[in-house]
Parts: sequence; structure tokens; C-alpha cells
Amino acid sequence: MQLNLDLLMQELDAPSEMPNRVDIDLFSTCGSLSQMDVLKPPKLEGGKPILVINCSKNKYDSEYAPAGEIYKGDMFKFLKGKLNAFNVFIMSAKYGLVHSTEMLENYDLYIGDVDPDVYLDVHTKGIVSRLKSVCEGQPVYMVLSNAYKELMMKVMDTSLAKDIKKNSTGVYICQGHRGNGEQKERANLLIANHGKRKQLYGTRFRSGCANNLDEIVGYVSGGEAIGSSLYHIHDGKAFDERIVKALVYSAFAVPVFVDNGMLQCMKYKRPIDVPQMMELYREFVDRVVALYHDLVSSDESLTMSLRQLMSNFTFVLPDNPEASTSHLIEMYRSIKQQVVGFADLGVNWILPVHKTQGDEKLKDRTKALYDVFEHPEWIVLGVPTIVQEDKDLSWNTEQLESVLSAKDENKQRFVKRLHFLGQGDTTKKYVARDRVMLAEMYGVQFSSDSMRVRPIMTSNFAAEKGDEFAVNRMMVMLTSVIERLRQDEEDEPVIYENWKSLYYESVELFCNSWNAGLTGTLRSDALVSREVPVDDDEWIEEFVSSSFFESSYLDVWVRANAKELCEENGIKPVSGQQKRTATLSEYFNRFNVKPNMAFFKEFGEMLRMEVSY
Repeated sequence: MQLNLDLLMQELDAPSEMPNRVDIDLFSTCGSLSQMDVLKPPKLEGGKPILVINCSKNKYDSEYAPAGEIYKGDMFKFLKGKLNAFNVFIMSAKYGLVHSTEMLENYDLYIGDVDPDVYLDVHTKGIVSRLKSVCEGQPVYMVLSNAYKELMMKVMDTSLAKDIKKNSTGVYICQGHRGNGEQKERANLLIANHGKRKQLYGTRFRSGCANNLDEIVGYVSGGEAIGSSLYHIHDGKAFDERIVKALVYSAFAVPVFVDNGMLQCMKYKRPIDVPQMMELYREFVDRVVALYHDLVSSDESLTMSLRQLMSNFTFVLPDNPEASTSHLIEMYRSIKQQVVGFADLGVNWILPVHKTQGDEKLKDRTKALYDVFEHPEWIVLGVPTIVQEDKDLSWNTEQLESVLSAKDENKQRFVKRLHFLGQGDTTKKYVARDRVMLAEMYGVQFSSDSMRVRPIMTSNFAAEKGDEFAVNRMMVMLTSVIERLRQDEEDEPVIYENWKSLYYESVELFCNSWNAGLTGTLRSDALVSREVPVDDDEWIEEFVSSSFFESSYLDVWVRANAKELCEENGIKPVSGQQKRTATLSEYFNRFNVKPNMAFFKEFGEMLRMEVSY
């Protein structure tokens, strides 16, 4: 039953000393709540993850106290002493969203007696304002009972809340729980695991390189995991041996993902042939083993054992989004022996689990399929994230949490690793981020694929630096030519004298020629600082006489004449594909946080030579 407005107005006749009540006309009311219930936003400090919980019906007798000290419900008792690392907010039936340090007048109002629409009318702006003031660069966790959860989800769906999603590192709303016990468990998990985020995608398989050697080389040079598909490395008649060799060689340095090609079957309306998929995996593994022995016998630097190499491979089990759980169980039982055999070699297997039909719960389907393989460590839960024009295969966050929180007969959560199938650079950022928050909260290792080249190659970075990388690549190809020219210059400094003559002939022409030699290069700080200002004669005169000029004139001349030198010496100029390779390599070398990037760059160069094309 809704509260009587007259009774509520009597209740809101607050003492005059209350400092944080908004000075608004007492009769500016909305149903059973009044704008008098909107509190002035306090001055809050950010820099902490945010936790939102709801108030409790049980309260202490204090007439006036900080919000965090008024309530004595089970959740408050449970969380006592655990929240120092958080900015804690409390969702109140009367006051909306309040910080735990805000002073409140005690009250007696139950959320079930408040009209939800009126609550949202009165408090939405205040809720958004408080969260927005402290969410910059922080995760937002909301562990709320169902009534408050429904209200908060409506708040977060408004346009007002878009900055919270944009500025925070993700928003988690506890859903699908079965009461106070599960709420406490999830609160415990996020308290234990918050702040452990390493990167948005975990292990990122750059699967856009499907059958492109240049991109494989570029990614490996940048220390990135790579991915392909049976569909792309086998044309229906035979394997592309160069791609297979590139994948095997890459596995000595980075993880490698091989998809089953199911999406291509769906796209081109081809039947999903499970025996054929498994036979292709068998043939691929045979090639991996044979190539491994060939490579380690011919290259002493490759010291990895065969099992270590195989453990860098992740395959995707055959799947069928249209199949029933019973059909899938039967299918997996029929191939279990083969799957386990590959796993014994070291291969990891992704088990895709698609959304259920009817009343079947997704967590029940997941457990039933896990049971087929007896829950081994090498099983990785495959979570579909793709939304097609005619079919939405993706899990929402409530479905994902229902599976991550599911337990086996021993009351233990059985999902230890998961892979986001189809989640990549082009996935909506907020959607991907919220999935990742769940994986981190449950302490689950995660990976993703479908990390495409296009977002990188169309970025400002590629547009501004692509030519520089191409010229730098050309300089590597001209290494022997440069050494010969350097020897010639020691005997007779022709190029040096040409620079000098150009300077004496025309300072402007000298400056333009020198600066042209710097254009389109990977400029070190030293080279950038030596760009010649055309209108500063005194500086130019000192520069031409400097030791820096004497040590760098040849490199700048070669860079300015790189294309002509390649033609004269029978060297093919850098192709568009090689430019892509260089761009990818430099992109990830610059932005990757891996400590051993020099190794990856060197290994990528070795890979390029090994699978030369």
C-alpha cells in the first residue's frame, strides 16, 4: 500500500539543525516522496572503487548519524571492517543514494511502500550526480536486493548515466541472486578480487590474421597472441602449408588459437560436420608435431619441448547453436577420446556453450557439458558474444554470472577459465568491459578473439606513422648497401661533400633536403631535435660543423633516397602488406607492457625470414 502523503509530510518535518537538506519548498512533492528528501551532494574524494549497497529496515536508535552507522541489517554487519578500500554508497528508500559518511536523520520508510516511478522522479539526478563525481577511472559495483536493483537498472538506462559508463572502468550490477546469502558471497568476491585487472581483453588472440602471413609476422613481432580458423587454413582440399608453418613457428613465442570454423558454416549455410572438424584437427596436430621436430633440429635457439609448444595451442570444440543439450552430450561423448588425446599432448580446448531454449537454465547446460569431460583443467568455457543480423548468440551479463557462480556437487565453482568468442576491438566497449569485470570478480582466467586489424590500421597512429614504419623497414632491407656506402665514404666522402656543396649553394635547398630525409622515418629524439630550421642561419652554420651532422648525414641521405637505392640494388620496395606488418609490429611494441618486447621483435624478424614470401 502506498504511503499517505499527509503522514509523510509530518515525517519530513525535520529539525532545523540538519545541515545537508536541500532548501526547497516543502510542498514541492511527488506522490509519496518529497523533493525535501533530496540531500545536498557532499564533497567526495575519488580514487577508490565504488560499492553501492541498499539500506536495511533494521536501524540503530540514533536520531542523527552518518549513513554507514544507521543501518544494522545483515549485509551491514557482514561488511563491517571490509570496506576501507571502497567509496561506499547506500541506496535509501527515503533519501536516494547517500554516501556512507553523510549525516542522516533516522527514518522509518520501506522501499516496498514507495511508488517506483515517484522514487525515480525524485532521486535519479541525485544518484547519477553522486556516482559521476567519484567514478573517474574506477569500477562501480552494485550489490542490491531485487527491488533496489530494478530501480538502479532503470537509472543506469537513462541518458543521464552515460558519463558513469564512459568515465568508470566498468559497472557491475548483481543480478540473478537468490537472496541475502548469494549477495554476501558476491560482495566477498568483489572485495577480494577488485583491483586485479590487467587488461581489457586478457589473452587477446589476434584472429583477424586468419590467413595473412604479413599480419601474423606483425602481431608476433609485437608480442601478440594470434588466431586462425580451420576454415581459413584448409581450403576443403588441402592445408595452406605456409600458414600452418607460420602458426607452428609462432607458437614458440606466443599463444595460438585455432577456431573450428562453425561461424563460416552458418554464414554459408554449410552443414556442421563434426567428424570432419575432428579429422582436420588431427591432421593439423600431425603437421605441428612434424614441423616441431624439423624446426628444433635445424634451429638451436628453439629449445621448447613439444608439450610446451602444444600447450600454446587452443582449439575450439565442434558446436552447434541449434542443438539440444542431450544432442550435444551425445556428440561430445562420441569425440571425447580424440579430444582427451589432444589434451594429453598439451592442447587446451574451448567448450562453446550456447543459450538454451525454453525453461532450461544456462548454468545447468554448462554443467552437463562439463560433466562429459569430467571437469579437466584444460577445458575453457566458450562464451558467445556475437550478435548477427538474424541471430543473437551473445550472453548477457546476468547469464554469464549465473554460470560463473554455478557450483558442482562439492559446492565449488567449476568454471576456472573462459574465452569470449567473438569479442574484440570492435565490440562495444561498455559491453566488453562489463563482461571482463565479472571474469575478474570471480577470479577466472579469460581470453578473447576476433581482435581485428582494421581498428589499428584505421587509427590515427597508423595514419600518422605508417610511412615512417615503411621507410624504417626499407632501411633494414638496405643494411648491406649502407655498410658499403659507409666504407666508400671513409675512402672518399662523396656524399658528405655533396651535402656541404648543397649548403654552400643554397641554405634553403640544404634545409629542405635534410628535412625530407627525416620525413617518413622512425625519428629518434636526437633526429627530431636536429630538424633544420630554414630561417635560422646561425643555427644552421653550427649544425653543418657539428659532430652530429658528421655521424648522421649518411643515414639521412639514404632515407631520402631509399626508393632509388632499392631499385639500383635490385631490392623490392616495401609493399603495402609489409607496411601493414611494420605498422602492427611497431604499434604493439610501443603500447605493449610486456617486459620482453625486444625478444618478440627479434623473433618476428626470424619468423618473417622463415616463412619468406
